Parts: sequence; structure tokens; C-alpha cells
Amino acid sequence: MKSEFEVQLRKQLLSAERDVDPQMAERLTAARKRALNIPVNPWVSRFRKAVWPTAGMVLASALVVTVILMPLSPRQIPDKLAVDNQGSDSLELLENLDFYYWLAENESNLRS
Repeated sequence: MKSEFEVQLRKQLLSAERDVDPQMAERLTAARKRALNIPVNPWVSRFRKAVWPTAGMVLASALVVTVILMPLSPRQIPDKLAVDNQGSDSLELLENLDFYYWLAENESNLRS
């Protein structure tokens, strides 16, 4: 949604564009062409052409080196995730779970 200020400004700029005399229009056109034809330093041009392929090769090489240097053995559990002494009771419970199920099923037979 355009404000009244934007509408007025647009009208003023369009009218100023239409009111440019032919000599000024030619000078503006010539200045635009000169600006577009400015020669670029050959070193800058070579650098721009070489920077993307070089960056791609560096990235690919870093990826290959990372994959090659990764250990092929399974990762070890960090110390923070390792089971400590407090968790050993719960592990014993899980290891003997079958026994506890059998004990629960045969509790009535054991009491008699």
C-alpha cells in the first residue's frame, strides 16, 4: 500500500524524467556507456575466475581428509554417558529380568 508521499514523489520523478532536454539525455547515456566499459585489471579478472574452483577444491579436499582420518572403529561412549556405580543396580535388574518374570509366575507354587 503506497502512501500519499510515495505517490507524489513518483509523479515528480516521472515528470522530471520527461522534462530532461536531449543534450542532457545524450550526456547521461554517454556517461552510462563509459561506466559500463571500464576495463577491469587482468589480475582481478583472473582472481575472480579462479576463486570459486579453488574454494571448491579446498572444500572437497578437506572433506576427503576428514573421511579418511575418521576412525573406523565404533565410537566409544563418552565418560559422561558411561554407566556409573549408581546405575549398576538397574543394570543388574535388567540382566536378571527373566528370572524375576519366572519368580512372579511361579510364586504360588513356591509358597506351598
